[in-house]
This record gives sequence, C-alpha cells and structure tokens, in this order.
Amino acid sequence: MEKSGQKTSQRYHLKFIEKVVQEVEFGATQISVINKYNLNKTTVNGWMQKYGSQEFFNTRQARRYSTNLKRKVLLSIKEGKMSIQEAKVAYEITSVMTI
Repeated sequence: MEKSGQKTSQRYHLKFIEKVVQEVEFGATQISVINKYNLNKTTVNGWMQKYGSQEFFNTRQARRYSTNLKRKVLLSIKEGKMSIQEAKVAYEITSVMTI
C-alpha cells in the first residue's frame, strides 16, 4: 500500500502468525489459509519459513522417485494387484496425486 509517497506495510500480531502457521502444519492447505484470512501468498510462505517447525519442512520436501519404482507402482495398479491408495502406502508415496 502506498500513501502520499510513503510505503506502509501491514503488521500482524505474532499470535495471529502462529495461528496461521499452525493451521498449515496441521493440514490446511496454504491456499485455503490465504483465502480464509485474505493474505498474500508470499507473506504466508515467509511465515512458514520463519516460524514453521523443522518437522513440517522435513515432511514437505519433494521426493524423487526412480523410474523403476514408478514402473512397479503403475504395473501393480494396472494389473489389479492393488488400488492407488494401497500403492501409495506400500511404496511410501506422499500423495495419491503423485500417482
């Protein structure tokens, strides 16, 4: 926001920031929290980096899957040996959306 040539920034109380971070860490998507509180994506990302727990970041890191593992997963599903959800669990894939 700019008023009379001076930049102003909106400040948030630490309790509110902690509440937002906690909601995301407990499973809310960042986009849902952004919409719920009318926040900026960059602001929430910054809060997550600054106030988020290390455990949260360890679970959020993108995993890379080998070509061999991808083939195994797809064949297991295609051949009817397991459902997508079962493959997710069996092959320790973080989300069914990845499959």
